[in-house]
Amino acid sequence: MIKLIKLIRDFDKRLTKIEKMLESVNNQPVNSDQSSYKEVIDEWLNGKKS
Repeated sequence: MIKLIKLIRDFDKRLTKIEKMLESVNNQPVNSDQSSYKEVIDEWLNGKKS
């Protein structure tokens, strides 16, 4: 039973770290040098950039 409690606590800590990392990624400004999904698909399919 003690091992189960320890595993749950460890799992909770890992989830908390993942949540914090996701929040920091969501709060970062978008880099204008990156292509959008549509631009990448257009370039890949048609060889052109919109």
